[in-house]
Parts: sequence; structure tokens; C-alpha cells
Amino acid sequence: MAYEKLLNEIYAALSLEYLWPEYRPSFVKSESPDWVNDSMEMGLEVSQALLPEDGQAESFLEKYLGCLRSDLPESAFSRYGERLYFYNDRFWAILPVDGQEQDCQYKAKYRFDRKLEKLNRNYRRCRRNALYLFLHPEKQTRVDVADLFSYMKERQETFEVRFDWVFLHCTNVIFVCDFQNDRMNEIPLTEGAGTFLASESERLRHDSIWARGTSLEGYAIQVLRATKLWQQAGAYYVRIHGMNRQHRIPLEREFDEHDGPDTRYLVLLDQNYPVGTCRLFPVAADAMEIGRVVVLETYRGRGLGKLLIREAEKWIAELGYSRVILESRDVAVSFYEELGYIVTGDPVQGETFLCVPMEKRLG
Repeated sequence: MAYEKLLNEIYAALSLEYLWPEYRPSFVKSESPDWVNDSMEMGLEVSQALLPEDGQAESFLEKYLGCLRSDLPESAFSRYGERLYFYNDRFWAILPVDGQEQDCQYKAKYRFDRKLEKLNRNYRRCRRNALYLFLHPEKQTRVDVADLFSYMKERQETFEVRFDWVFLHCTNVIFVCDFQNDRMNEIPLTEGAGTFLASESERLRHDSIWARGTSLEGYAIQVLRATKLWQQAGAYYVRIHGMNRQHRIPLEREFDEHDGPDTRYLVLLDQNYPVGTCRLFPVAADAMEIGRVVVLETYRGRGLGKLLIREAEKWIAELGYSRVILESRDVAVSFYEELGYIVTGDPVQGETFLCVPMEKRLG
């Protein structure tokens, strides 16, 4: 993938991760759309407001966008002069010539139309869809965001699949066009925030191999159904570090009668390093229990717990069971409620935690 295109995609995803209040982790690299967020059931496409007739300018952008000022050829300064727009000393846009400020508005509409057509033609289907569009206006006041919002809303009425959000990235603000709630919000983009996002995008661009399936956090998480002994060792490793060592739970209590031949284990691997696990075992003719859900401390807050539960439910359904039961720690009840579980009894004080019985029907 071209350096500058990927850099833009990372920048857009990071902007939402750090600045958008509705964000939940995590974005995973994909193609058409550029990112997929399973916890939000959302696909995100990233683009710039360009026209096909931009010709040489578009080719120049494709080749040099994101490069340091010092890396641009002298011919670029001769050709475009003050129209070259730099952010944190990196080339970021070619501004329109004087008297053509309307181009930004027109280009935004043109690019939105093309992405809307693509969304309905060959995107991976997601429950929710979003577009992040870099506008690069010469001046903030020259973007008529209300006009763009109305235009995009009206255009989408004739399409089956629509964008739920369009993020319009301007010089010092990100406009959030929320078509689900028919409203528009603003996310201020301070100089400090912009500097951080630019440098962090640069770091992630170089520190990770951005193949499909790579998480925004910079690692690709593999979900493993641990059917072999060496694979199950990964589950035991996570539980020893996450429960035995962190909570001082004795090994004879952590590993109990449910760690037997009928128990199945899921393990999350970060480049072959075990970072999360849970176990499944039958408790009734129609039900299995999920237990010992553990994510290593340094990997928490990234949506891996939800990934474990969803993968466990998928496995349970494949095995022919229709109910899932579990015992949640009292502090985690809301986490499971977000995943569709309901409380089925009073809290019970265990030897280490206060636990709440919960259940969910699959299908």
C-alpha cells in the first residue's frame, strides 16, 4: 500500500480513537472499507476530497503526501509555490488557487458521491458505515458544512446502503455528520492534538506490518481454539499471570474440576504470545458455561474481552447448544449486559470475588 494512503488511514482511525466520544475499540485493517470495528459493527472508509481531473496534482499527492518538506523536489516548489500545505513539516495538501475556494466544497461532494456508490457496490457489508474525508480547505470559513450535510443527507435517500457518519476533517476541527440522529457535531482539533496524531500515525506506520487483520493498536490478534496440549498451555499461562499472580489465587483453586477432558479453551495470541483466554464446558443438555475469562493486564481496554465472548458464543452455537451461562464479577455485570446477558439470580460471595449469575440465549 502507498505510504501516504496508509498514513492517512492510520491518522483518521487514531483521530476517532482518541477524540470521538462514541468510539469503542478497536479498528482492524481491512479493504473496502479501510477499517472494520467489530465492537461497533462499523466499517470506516478514508479518503481525500480530490477530483479525477486534478491530473498532475493528484499524481503528485499520491507520490509525496506525508513526506517531509526537505524531501520534496525543487520542482514542486516551483510549480505549486505557496499552495503547498504543510502540517508538522510534512506535506499534506495542495491548496486551491485564489478565486477557486468553491473547489473544496465541490470536491467534497464529488468524492462523497463516489464513495457512496462504492459503498453500495463492493463494500464488505457492515451494520454501520462511516466515511472520513480530508477536506484541506484553505480557510476554515470557506467550508459550508451545513450545505455539505444537507447534500449528503439528500443524496443518500436514493441508496439502499448509507453512511451513518461522515467525518469532515478540516484545519482545526473535525465535523461529525451524524445521519442516524440527524445532527452535526464538532470535534476541536487543537495544535497539540494534531501534533500527537501526526507523530503517532508516523510511528504506527513504521512499527507495524499493516496487513489485513492488523489491529490499530499495532498487533494482529489471533483467536485460537486450543484443542492440543501445547495450545492449552497458553490458556494456563494467561490464567497463572492474570489470576494466580495478580490476585493471589492459589493454583489449586484456579484450576478446578472444570479443567477436564470435556472443557474447551480459547486463547488469544499476539504474534504467538498468549494474552487472553476463556474456557467452555457443558452444564446442561442445551447449555454451556463460559468461565475463567482473563486478559493480561497490559492488553485490557482494547476490546479483547468482547472478542473472547463473541468467539466463545460462536463455538458454543456450532456445538449445538442454545444457552450460555456464566458467573460475572459484580464489577463486570454491565460489560456482559452490553453483550446481551441478563442477571438470573442474586450475587454470591465466592472465595475471592462477589459473583453474579447471568445467562444468554443464542440465535
